[in-house]
Amino acid sequence: MMHQLTELVVSDFRSIKGTVTIPLDAPIVLIHGPNGVGKTSIATAIELALTGDIAGLKRSDEKVQNHLVNRDAQEASIALRMAGGTRPETTMTIRGGAIRGMPLLDEAGRTFFTDRCYLSQSTLGRLLDIYQAPTARDPSNTPLTNFVKSLLGLDQLEALIDGTFPAGHKARMSKLSGDFDRADQLEGRLQGEQREIDALQRNQDAEAAKLLSQVEPLRSTLGLSEDPSAAASHLAETEDPELLARHEARVNNVIALQFQWSSFTTDEAQADRAALELEEAESARAVEAYSAGPGSRLAAAITSIRTIFPDLADPAQTDPEEARAGAILLVDREINRLDTLLASAQTASRSIGTRDQSISQHQARLKLLNNQIADIAGDAAGLGQALAALLPHVTDDICPVCDRPFNEVSEVSLRTHLSEEVARLVGQSEKLKSLVAERQQVQTQVAELERGRSAEAARVIAPVDVTAHQQRLAILRTAKGELDALASDTAEGARIRSRHANAARAIAQLRLRDSTSAEIRSTLTTLAETIGEPAIAGTETTQDVLTRLITVTEAAQKAAIETHTDRKIAADLVTRLKALAVEKAERAAQTEVRKEKLAQLTAAQRTVKRERDLASSVGRAATEARSAIVGRVFNERLNAIWRDLFVRLAPNEPFVPAFMLPAAGEKTVNALLETVHRDGGTYGRPGAMLSAGNLNTAALTLFLALHLSVRPELPWLLLDDPVQSMDELHVAQFAALLRTLAKREHRQLIIAIHERPLFEYLSLELSPAFVGDKLITIEVSKSPEGSTRYKTNVIGFEPDRLVA
Repeated sequence: MMHQLTELVVSDFRSIKGTVTIPLDAPIVLIHGPNGVGKTSIATAIELALTGDIAGLKRSDEKVQNHLVNRDAQEASIALRMAGGTRPETTMTIRGGAIRGMPLLDEAGRTFFTDRCYLSQSTLGRLLDIYQAPTARDPSNTPLTNFVKSLLGLDQLEALIDGTFPAGHKARMSKLSGDFDRADQLEGRLQGEQREIDALQRNQDAEAAKLLSQVEPLRSTLGLSEDPSAAASHLAETEDPELLARHEARVNNVIALQFQWSSFTTDEAQADRAALELEEAESARAVEAYSAGPGSRLAAAITSIRTIFPDLADPAQTDPEEARAGAILLVDREINRLDTLLASAQTASRSIGTRDQSISQHQARLKLLNNQIADIAGDAAGLGQALAALLPHVTDDICPVCDRPFNEVSEVSLRTHLSEEVARLVGQSEKLKSLVAERQQVQTQVAELERGRSAEAARVIAPVDVTAHQQRLAILRTAKGELDALASDTAEGARIRSRHANAARAIAQLRLRDSTSAEIRSTLTTLAETIGEPAIAGTETTQDVLTRLITVTEAAQKAAIETHTDRKIAADLVTRLKALAVEKAERAAQTEVRKEKLAQLTAAQRTVKRERDLASSVGRAATEARSAIVGRVFNERLNAIWRDLFVRLAPNEPFVPAFMLPAAGEKTVNALLETVHRDGGTYGRPGAMLSAGNLNTAALTLFLALHLSVRPELPWLLLDDPVQSMDELHVAQFAALLRTLAKREHRQLIIAIHERPLFEYLSLELSPAFVGDKLITIEVSKSPEGSTRYKTNVIGFEPDRLVA
């Protein structure tokens, strides 16, 4: 037999704990065991090894692969061997919800096995619903319908019908192609578009005429051609972007000269030159007198402290009062700093002496405490513990150490003496704890005093530094006294210097006016030559020349601005005229293209009409052919096989399930189920007409009918407890059916059975019937520890000795 499954090895998979090795090299394999021992796990293991998936379990739980490993293990493994295939065996492992390994079947084989070869226990009761449940939004897209279509081979025929269906009506053709609908409306739309274009052209012609009337006055002024392109080129070539800037610069230059000239004609500039020169001389002598007297003293005072403050202002180069005030501010600040520093150092020295005395006293106390602790520690620590440990062993006056009677040396009993001695030593121990605590306190105080002494020592200044600070203070106080004494003198010196500076400035302005006046007149002469104005006469005053040139340059600037505005307006008008001409040419070209397209679409419409008629004829012929095929296959193949199987298993049921025959001319094939009475007539769905037991029989026989209706790509049938709710008659017929499938149809059957009597019955009914035939039975159970146990029995053909 081709594709014969030969052996399955399962370890720690689902309810199987441990490893089981199951032989499969027989036409029929029966697996028996109570619920929960692993029958379904064995079927699922075969499915996983063949397909790499567990589709039957995933219908109930999409995350079931996270729970495939036995709860007492970390990893599960499945090994399946096969004869006659391209690959002899495979091994699959499951760990952490991940399945690893290469299944035995390819993609097409996996689909065939899942749909046609494996009927799980959980699927049987819902098989009819699963077959008829839509897998998409289309209600006709069910697994049963897809199988029927595949069986009938109608994919190409239905594609032909679907493809020619729109040809039967113009509205449906329009949905397929917008060009079809547009072709009918193209002529009217083109005429409407042409009317709109003509109206737009008339409006733009009127706009162009208006623009030409606006350009006309500017042609002679700017020298423009009547051709818009030539006019635009002329404007671009004659453009001078710096013209306005030059005129503006000339106007601004003349105005600046006018302002400069006006600044020299004020009343102050016209003051008496002799009075100003006298004032300047007297103030210079006053400055010399101040510099020789108070000024010299101020310079000496500031020089005396310049080594301390190198950034002090020089009173000879700045305001003397500001220099004096700045120096006093720095001197006062430095005197305060040094006084504070010396006082802090003196306080720190006194504090260090006090702290040293306290440290000496605490260290003497610490030495005394250490001596006392040493005296007590030797007696109390070891001896007290030793006597306390010895006391429980003293029961009379015999010393347990020297073995002599204690009453020889004392009238007190030995036990009493030991107790008193232990009490004394315990009292010394308490005193020892008190002394240790006091020592800790004294050590803490000494540490705090030493930290404070270190802080105070950081503030102490060395004697040499103290002397330096005191000398610096002496210099600063001397300088401060001198600076305070010069307060009134420096204020007068500042006034004298200000008077001299004002007089010197006035004299300098008079001298500057004489030289600047000549420069202004020279500049005006050059400007007049540049703009083409008459030369400046010797009798013409500077103010008259300025007035004349301002008038001329402002008039030239105004004319340049007007010309620039005219050029900009002309450029905008010419650009718009060019755009209108381009648009007119483009519309003319589009009109020609539109007319040509209309002629082509009109010819295409005639061709489409012929093609529509031909497609409608082909569609009608395809529909008639599909109806004939559907009727023949449904009646002669599918319904015949299903009826034969169902009547075998349920001979007393009057209602027989069947595929509903599609009506002639239907657009699509939809596989629906109904029931047919044996005496004639069609009735409702199987779920409404059949009992629960016969409904399971209908599902089982439908699964087998679909398996037998197609070419046996895989000769396997894996059934997990298929005899649910069957009575004895159904079971007997089912056994006969299984025998037929195995012996005549050459299918390899793997069947899991729950009930023990049924297992024994099928083992008997399906036993080997000829030489070379074989039956394998497997009984699965659980040990008290929960491990999986199994027993296999390979039954070969044996001649009936009684008959022989």
